[in-house]
Amino acid sequence: MSKFLFSGALLVLSSLEAQAQTVKTDSLLMRDFSYVMQSDPWLMGNNPSALIRFGSSTLSEATVSMTVGNGGFVNYDQSPHTLTFGASAESVYRLSPRTVVYGRMSYQNESSSNMAGSAFLNTYHLPFDIVEDSLTNEGDEHRDTYHLKGGVGVDIWHGWSVGASFDFTAANLAKYKDLRHQNKVMDLTFSAGFYLPLGHISLGANYLYRRSTENIRFKVYGQSDKVYKSLIAYANFMGQVEQFTTNGYTGSNNEQPLFSARHGASVQLDWRITPQWQWYHSMMAQYRSGYYGRESAYTITYMRHHSHIYTYQSRLSYRLPTSLHRMDVSISAERLENNQNAYLETLNEQGASQYEYFGAVKTGDKLWVDTHIGYTGDMGIDYELPRWSVATGVNIGHRKQTGYRYPYYRRQRLNQVQGYVDACHRIRLRQGILQAGLQFAYQKGSGDVYEDLTFAEPSAQQTAPPSMDAYLYRDYEYYTAPQVKVGAALKYSFVFPQTRMKTYVEGKCTYLKAYNTDAYLKGDAYTTVMLIVGVDF
Repeated sequence: MSKFLFSGALLVLSSLEAQAQTVKTDSLLMRDFSYVMQSDPWLMGNNPSALIRFGSSTLSEATVSMTVGNGGFVNYDQSPHTLTFGASAESVYRLSPRTVVYGRMSYQNESSSNMAGSAFLNTYHLPFDIVEDSLTNEGDEHRDTYHLKGGVGVDIWHGWSVGASFDFTAANLAKYKDLRHQNKVMDLTFSAGFYLPLGHISLGANYLYRRSTENIRFKVYGQSDKVYKSLIAYANFMGQVEQFTTNGYTGSNNEQPLFSARHGASVQLDWRITPQWQWYHSMMAQYRSGYYGRESAYTITYMRHHSHIYTYQSRLSYRLPTSLHRMDVSISAERLENNQNAYLETLNEQGASQYEYFGAVKTGDKLWVDTHIGYTGDMGIDYELPRWSVATGVNIGHRKQTGYRYPYYRRQRLNQVQGYVDACHRIRLRQGILQAGLQFAYQKGSGDVYEDLTFAEPSAQQTAPPSMDAYLYRDYEYYTAPQVKVGAALKYSFVFPQTRMKTYVEGKCTYLKAYNTDAYLKGDAYTTVMLIVGVDF
């Protein structure tokens, strides 16, 4: 069926192209923002000094969008019904022959229903999680996300350049049903580096500092005799249960921050083998540390975590006058350890509580490894717009997590493989350019849901740690269930009358279908529809 649809779409597009008169070549219409930025790996990297490599004239893009998501195939931290509105503006501007600046700003407004699961806004690589100990408290959530990014690269001598950049994100989240929580997120990244072109070899290096804080406060509306409990999940949804009161991880008296800081260094090497062949490498190492709670003698720091993060990226490019072929390989790995502080509360002479720490207990050990191998081909390039774009590749994920509560521990090892292919064709019509795209992906995982083990024989007074099995199995099924994803996109670009702006309207639709699922999931399919209106100038 998918082959039939694909062949039919190509036939229709070929017919349109044969019948249409070629649009007058216009430098604005014949430019694509994403192609310009992605065609050079230095521009997509984290070294801002390489912005000086931007060889095109000034290019800017502004968009507004609406996205609707609906379906039951969602993870424990996701919603089956979402509505998102967004707006963004992005620009690369050459101030002078020696200076290039980059900027991006965006806003996103998201409303979700039937939300419970994690109390945190972003569950990506969390040291631990806080999840509700019940499936009956699902409610609406709303979040606002603000993003601001900027960078500058300056040529100081014969192409040798320096640069600096920042990336700032602020977000707010609120859940509107007890047990309620309000989240405030601040995430700031700063980077500074240098770039040295040395004939056929180009070298670069940069330093990166990132700090992120997610402040969270729990509360209930009005007076209620209902008891609310949360699972402090060390890993694999096992840990300790805490009842909502005025104190603790979920206490209503204090706003508790989850804080992380990173220091990193990256080096880049680019080898221009021939005028057509280019081989780019980038390696980065980061150290991450942080805590949950507040650091002072009069407040409690509940958890501390640290991790090491390593990333390698490579791109082999082959460039011809009207085509660009690139092979990308990337590997990232993070190993994280989380520890729970042991403390003693005492009262000073003024009657205020003070806390003395006398050790820490390991509660979690986590490893994530992600690998990507992909090919992208752009053919029929006219100015800065390819006629055909094809991408195919494989994504491989590995996750190993262990939660500890002596003498018990729970271990989980999961693997995930996804193969994908995308194709896009652009046709010049009388007054504009029509772009159509199709995508297909297949994903499958493997591994056991969990292994419950012990370091020693438990005593008669010891019981196994609590577990939230509904979320454990839902997360497992979401990660490992066989899945097929198909999608289509249609975009029309034209020069808006009486302006020098390339205006476009784009529609996208994806359908995700999972197989061999169980009752822990809310469904086996998810559909996303997106509408974008944008301008390039």
